[in-house]
Amino acid sequence: MKNILISNPTKLNSRIYLPYIWGLLKTATEQDIELKRGFNWLPPIFKRKNVDEYLDEYKDHRIDVLGLSCYLWNVEFNYKLAKAVKERSPRCLVIAGGPEVVNDGHNFIDVIVYGAGETSWVNALKSYLNNETIKELSEVVPDINVSPYLSQAFYYEKMVKELREEGFIINAILDSARGCPFNCAFCTEKNKTQLINAPLSRVKQEINFLSELRIKNIFNIACNFGAFKTDEDILDHIIEKKKKSGYPTRFFFHVSKNTVKRNIRFAIKYTKAGLMTHHAIGIQHTDPEILNNINRINPSIEEQKETIHTLHTYGIPSCCQIIMGLPGDTLENWCEMFYVLMKLNMDELRLYLLDILNNTPMAEPDYMNKWGIRTITKITNPDPNNNDHIYVPDGKFTRKISISSNTYTIDDWKDMYIWASYVQALHFSGLIKHVSMYLYHTHKIEYKKFYEYLYKDFKGSQCYKDCHDHLKKYLAHTETFKEIKAKETGKFYPLEQYIMIQLILHQMDKIFIKVLNKYNYIPQITDIVKYQKDINITFDYDRRNGKIIKSRYNFKDYFKKLFTFDKVTELKSGNYKWFTNQQSCGVLKEYPLDWLEVKKSSKSQINLYLKRVVGIEYTQSKRLCFTEEELNEID
Repeated sequence: MKNILISNPTKLNSRIYLPYIWGLLKTATEQDIELKRGFNWLPPIFKRKNVDEYLDEYKDHRIDVLGLSCYLWNVEFNYKLAKAVKERSPRCLVIAGGPEVVNDGHNFIDVIVYGAGETSWVNALKSYLNNETIKELSEVVPDINVSPYLSQAFYYEKMVKELREEGFIINAILDSARGCPFNCAFCTEKNKTQLINAPLSRVKQEINFLSELRIKNIFNIACNFGAFKTDEDILDHIIEKKKKSGYPTRFFFHVSKNTVKRNIRFAIKYTKAGLMTHHAIGIQHTDPEILNNINRINPSIEEQKETIHTLHTYGIPSCCQIIMGLPGDTLENWCEMFYVLMKLNMDELRLYLLDILNNTPMAEPDYMNKWGIRTITKITNPDPNNNDHIYVPDGKFTRKISISSNTYTIDDWKDMYIWASYVQALHFSGLIKHVSMYLYHTHKIEYKKFYEYLYKDFKGSQCYKDCHDHLKKYLAHTETFKEIKAKETGKFYPLEQYIMIQLILHQMDKIFIKVLNKYNYIPQITDIVKYQKDINITFDYDRRNGKIIKSRYNFKDYFKKLFTFDKVTELKSGNYKWFTNQQSCGVLKEYPLDWLEVKKSSKSQINLYLKRVVGIEYTQSKRLCFTEEELNEID
């Protein structure tokens, strides 16, 4: 029998996923009796180790066929592995697939598969087994009726047992649909097929299987979950399994682009079940011309506003995904987008740099030349939320990012990045959001005027200089991560978190004074600034004692209606007093406000405080401020 080895190492060992590609290819192979008898499957590579460690593990086994599933985080590892295997076994057949695989003339790769790989893989094995020349492999619509999890249940159960004994937290992939009807220029075009969904019965059985294995996190890799009516049945089934068994605890997916009503229902259901903490909206940009440049079709602004408004009535925050550096963008357009999002009452932003991915329309030379896109290759921290720089065994996580084009310069790129991070830190975190919203809705002071005034002062600060110097270094040195080190904690943070920490620890009092001076003609300016300061969760807050907040105006009711119903009401005067002993923060109240209860050094307490209130990506909503629901009126 011939030995097959599949390599698809995870990004990080702290986020181990069961080897789905291995199960997929093994199951497809074993549908053919001749192939099933002709091949033996070696334990797959899916953990993160050095190539030499793996070669030592397989030293007593001849590798006849090596299958590589190539992504940004493992393509260099896979290529190094393939080269080493070829040196040991020159007759080994190396088949490479996945979004990042390209025909670069590597002599250690024999066959490249683009798109859905199961059928091409099987055809290649047939030719290999029969000593036939392997023909060019074209993309074939896959058969996704047979479940790899159920077909390979014995092996997956054994893997889970071993991984738990080794202390790993185990995640799993769900594959409910293939393909995408859209053709965004930044997305892997050659890895799309026609849109097809897996049989509902298969998906439900897989959910049952993963739930029985007590898998905590399930990630559905369908590009548009919600595109099919049966997707709601899938979500309902996951919720049912969580209620009965407690698993999965989280369910992640890419939301469908054009099923607004269904997406809203999904968000209400999964948030109520505690499966997710937010509703992600992949807007990328709000400028119609820029969207046209990347062939992106978004729901209308009106539909987006309806989504955000409806979810607010259920207390569900929305998180907007945006991409920096898109073709046709300018510094001015980029800044304007944030004001649009503020007016939509968006809760949180997730900023992505523009990656030029292999096998995308954007990576084509004609497209790159048309827009004058200039890129650099960067080594990337695979876990930016860890706050430490991570060492990844063999094969660094590299990305090719756009840093300038015909419409923005490298200096513009740096300003775009710092501006976005500053506004995320100051507005979308909540640090001064109540003030800016009050001024906008009641006194018609535009967000643009408010934040440009504050940003002008920020550009003269040490924090701005540190950010600018760091980005300059980031662009100049391949191995410099984009995360920046905070001297206060000794940890590394994404730019918006770093700025947030600097604002919290050093600058908020000065910012409040500037606001008071600028808008001293508004009678309630002192009161709204005081209310903002009072509801910001500061280091001296002790939940064991609670806090009393006083005001001459009913700001609690004003903002509760504004946040919940997007409704502006009249501000009433009086003697208002509220008490809060809020115990935890976050959408699901999962972050305890306990730093003063820990008997450690003051530096350790400050580190814990920042860890609690400065949220990582997709968890920043309801972290830095007391919520109006937690303010109880007292006499």
